[in-house]
Amino acid sequence: MKTSKVAISIPTNLLQLIDKLAEELNMSRSSILSEGAGLIAKHYERIAIAKLYDEAFSDPEVQKEQLETSKAFLSISPLRNKKW
Repeated sequence: MKTSKVAISIPTNLLQLIDKLAEELNMSRSSILSEGAGLIAKHYERIAIAKLYDEAFSDPEVQKEQLETSKAFLSISPLRNKKW
């Protein structure tokens, strides 16, 4: 994977925690920071995707279509007479 060098400012106490963790996990400081940044980025990416789903499925026309589709599938399902 291609990498880039960056210069960042980190509070001293946080850097000490990062260094301690890196030593305990036998990882480099860069690896710890990279892993942490990656987790944060993925978290916010999932939030953005969930927001898009929420927006799409809050549309009354989409909700109506989803309900009709669900009823159609249920009508042909072997579970159609079962209570949930």
